[in-house]
Amino acid sequence: MPKVSVIFPVYNGAKFIRTSIRSILAQTYRDFELLLLNDGSTDDSLAVMQEFKDERIRIINNEQNRGLIYTLNRGIEEAKGKYLARMDADDESFPDRFRKQVHFLDSHPDTAVCGTLMTCFITDRVYQHRYFNPEDVSAALTFTNPVVHPSVMMRRSIFTNDNVKYDAAYPHAEDYALWAMISGKYRIGILNDVLIRYGAHDDQMSRKFNATTRSSVTKAHQIVFSYLGIDTTPEEQQLHAALFFEEFRNDKSFVIEAEKWLLKLVAANRKSGTYNRDAFNRIAGEWWFRIHQHLARYGSGGYAAYKKSELAGLYKPDTKALLKLRVKSILKSKA
Repeated sequence: MPKVSVIFPVYNGAKFIRTSIRSILAQTYRDFELLLLNDGSTDDSLAVMQEFKDERIRIINNEQNRGLIYTLNRGIEEAKGKYLARMDADDESFPDRFRKQVHFLDSHPDTAVCGTLMTCFITDRVYQHRYFNPEDVSAALTFTNPVVHPSVMMRRSIFTNDNVKYDAAYPHAEDYALWAMISGKYRIGILNDVLIRYGAHDDQMSRKFNATTRSSVTKAHQIVFSYLGIDTTPEEQQLHAALFFEEFRNDKSFVIEAEKWLLKLVAANRKSGTYNRDAFNRIAGEWWFRIHQHLARYGSGGYAAYKKSELAGLYKPDTKALLKLRVKSILKSKA
């Protein structure tokens, strides 16, 4: 049996997939099978797949287009490997990606998912964050999604043993819903290495279905809240979505409600013990700082309001960023 099964769904990706497939076949780690899952493509995707003659490739066809979530779950059912590596038709994996991820999962048997950092084809900018160890990643999932879906390698056992799957109830946010589901049970780590190049372009599903993605992410927040033991009002759900998407409203009432909500989350996690307390507190405090960073330019937030809350004691900002907030607050007060 191969150690790694690559779950590679394709729908009308003929103009991208040659580069993506070649990047998998060029991996320095060789013990894998590549499941090319053709989801009823109407372009030349199947013909392009058939160009590649490699015994590690299996082409699996949906007779008609069934959608990404169905196709991902079918790939998991077909997989034989101990580990599942995700790959999208418009992305590129760097040669050492599998070697580093297999080594990490072999070395950390208590960790179920290993992601990586990414760069982008268009801008070549590295999408950087500060959440890498499992305690930070799980805590951060309440406030953001630090896990790059096509970069992950996962243990197949989390799907076979616990009947976990990608859920059709969360279209275009099936990845975030999956991380939310497993965040209270399994450890998720992220390598501080750029190991994929992400294919941002106008045809991307995430760009076409922004409203659906937002709705699904907001719905998936309920999974996290259930772990924390919180019953939420519609107003709290909307407020949390605004914090998650960093849509900080320019008025003082938003700052007041955000502080109450962040303190409620901190208290709930302290009581439930769901996520590492220090990590969760630090990230809640970071969001409090981000709010004031953004709103200082408008006068709705600022250094004094930031320091006034007990949330300020939970997070230590970069010295330069804190000084910038103080300067902005002084200039705005004099304006």
